[in-house]
Amino acid sequence: MSNSNLVRSGKAVKSSQFAPNVLDTDPVLSAESDERLATQKATKAYADTKLSQDLSLLEEMGAVSESDLMVVYDITTGVTHTTPRGVALPASATAVTQVALNALHQEIVITESGSRPVHIHPHSTLLVRNMWMTTANTVSPRGGGKAFGAQNSAILTGGTTGGHSGTSTTLSEEFLGDRWRAFIHTVVAHSQHAATGNRNAGVIHGGYASGYISTGERYNGYTFTLSGSWGGRTSHGGMGKVNSALFAGGHNGSSAQSAVFRYNGNSFSAAPEMGAQRHGFGGAGHANACIATNGYDYGISGPTDTTEKFFGEAWAASELSNTAINSPFVMGLQNACLKTGPNTINIQSTEEYNGYAWAMRPANPVNSVGGGSAGNVFAGLIAAGNISSSNSNLAAKWFGSLPMQLRVTAKNTDQEAFFVVDESLAVSVTGPAELQIDWVPRYDAARTLEDQYAWNDLERIDLGDGTWTLGASLNNARQGTASVGRMKSTLVAGGSTNNTDTGAFSSTEHHDGNAWTSRNPMNVGTLGKGAAGISNAVIVFGGRTSSQQTVDRSEHFNGSTWSNAATLTQPEHQNAPAGVMNAALSFGGGSYDVRTEKYDGVSWSTQTGWNMNHGSRFIEGCGTQTAALAVGGIDVTEVSTHRVEKFNGLSWSHTTPLNQPRRSFAIAGTQNVAMVAGGNTGHGGANITQRSEKFNGFVWVQSSETLSALFRQGGAGTQMSMLAMGGELNNGSIHNTVELFQTELSIPGPFGTATYS
Repeated sequence: MSNSNLVRSGKAVKSSQFAPNVLDTDPVLSAESDERLATQKATKAYADTKLSQDLSLLEEMGAVSESDLMVVYDITTGVTHTTPRGVALPASATAVTQVALNALHQEIVITESGSRPVHIHPHSTLLVRNMWMTTANTVSPRGGGKAFGAQNSAILTGGTTGGHSGTSTTLSEEFLGDRWRAFIHTVVAHSQHAATGNRNAGVIHGGYASGYISTGERYNGYTFTLSGSWGGRTSHGGMGKVNSALFAGGHNGSSAQSAVFRYNGNSFSAAPEMGAQRHGFGGAGHANACIATNGYDYGISGPTDTTEKFFGEAWAASELSNTAINSPFVMGLQNACLKTGPNTINIQSTEEYNGYAWAMRPANPVNSVGGGSAGNVFAGLIAAGNISSSNSNLAAKWFGSLPMQLRVTAKNTDQEAFFVVDESLAVSVTGPAELQIDWVPRYDAARTLEDQYAWNDLERIDLGDGTWTLGASLNNARQGTASVGRMKSTLVAGGSTNNTDTGAFSSTEHHDGNAWTSRNPMNVGTLGKGAAGISNAVIVFGGRTSSQQTVDRSEHFNGSTWSNAATLTQPEHQNAPAGVMNAALSFGGGSYDVRTEKYDGVSWSTQTGWNMNHGSRFIEGCGTQTAALAVGGIDVTEVSTHRVEKFNGLSWSHTTPLNQPRRSFAIAGTQNVAMVAGGNTGHGGANITQRSEKFNGFVWVQSSETLSALFRQGGAGTQMSMLAMGGELNNGSIHNTVELFQTELSIPGPFGTATYS
């Protein structure tokens, strides 16, 4: 075959004109040749086969179902309906409170008054409200086995087989989301032990097998190995991660214990004791922010309804639960957890804790006790345990009341908008006006399916904790830098090269998700200033120069160059920002200012009614001009504060304070989906913290610790995907370190598994 055979004055090429074996009619294209041409019929057959295989795989993963549901929320009437995809809504359709959606074909349709319906097609389950669903049984019945991991990716370890007083086993099982399979063995047999961690990194300790076990075992994603030893005990609680875990309470045959010990990835050491001697309780949370509830308190007949919290240094009594359960299934975080199991009269009870109170939830469909649990308050798993004197192989999944927001990002731009659905199913829309009127329709012939997916993203509140890892270092070490953007498009500008604030410079760097590159510098080098916008449309305002002069100047950045903008109404530094370039907010700072200023793209203005309730400097902020969050800082007493305020565009109001006071820290997110990391909890360098916290609009919960203790960092990104950049160590040295936080969340979608970051 030659090129001359293919060009015949626009006439069709006949098959007889090709050389032998050039045309390939094999429907599976097994030749895999670069020298043969597949016919249209062969290509279609191959594509049809692959599509069928892919859909079968997705169905097996729980991603495709013929009974898909569609959620329809009418923003005008406030009514939400569900219907199978493609089926018209009946006139009599009524509002629903429980919705279980499928991953591939679900839609949310928002109809705004006077406009066409908007169809958003996210990757995964959209909204499920407070319900249990039975799932596949474990491979073998077992009692006293303990689990770690997530709802659809968990490891169940040990337990007894052959009844309540049966033989302890080394056999583990793995849950794949829709089925269990026999898994690798532990080194020694355990029953009624403690376990914590995730699917690829877990740790178990103690238990019973012909005696009380003091052995710990570490799991690395492939195998269990012996790791450390502490006093033999059983029926104790395990909380945290594989390199930072806490084991508390339990008993050793003679009495309940109050002793607590830490695990650092290799060995155990003593930690502050619990307030009560307790065993058979449920624990959840992190090593420095966990909860222990129910079980047996020493000297009390029958299970207890008491709860204790651990704050890293001491335990404190907390709210009583509504029911008392021995050996409950517990999952989640310190201020967002779920417990379930049979109460004292053998009736199933489920309760959810929000940091303040326990609320009753639907009973679970299995009646076992003392089995394994994994996951969190929004997506949990319980498995096995005992029913009376017999072992159980039953398992169930919990789908919690999940506030969420759909984030729609314009392809190849940094603009984004949100549909936010709260627990009452109320919907609000925030974002640039041009995006609110230019949504991508669900079926748009002008766009490929891949393009539509590139426009749509799902972000949910606190689906579990994530991990801090080192990212690419800044080109220049800096503290007090201005920062904006997201994980794959971040900008830092200015800051200081020393800890005396006399090294203010104008350097600008951009991060594309892989590396930092220099951009044109600012016109004037400053540190401790506010910044708002996205990486190619930024405004910076206020700050100080190397001569310690506080300035009122602002500058715009358009992605390549900086230009002078309108000045603040007065000089300001250590002020907090919110908003975007042409709708920015500046608040606090200076001499513990309460003043708030708004920028409209032309000028800055202020009003007394916009003043904060309390003046702070070294304060941090996030959100928009009409929905901002002011966090921490120091007040006139020069003490770091827990204080948090919300701004609605007109006035500030108090909201739930931080768990730990802090100033000069990294922050990311929005008013109701925020995260803070690092910072200084007092005055001196010894008070710099590695702790981070998440905010869900109602409460703050402790999250993972950063790798290094730094303050005066820059922060950018979202609650699920955050950057902390640069900063100062407790010895005064300035760093170019960048740490990345990414939530451990993977969701199957039509083009493979999406990891949300």
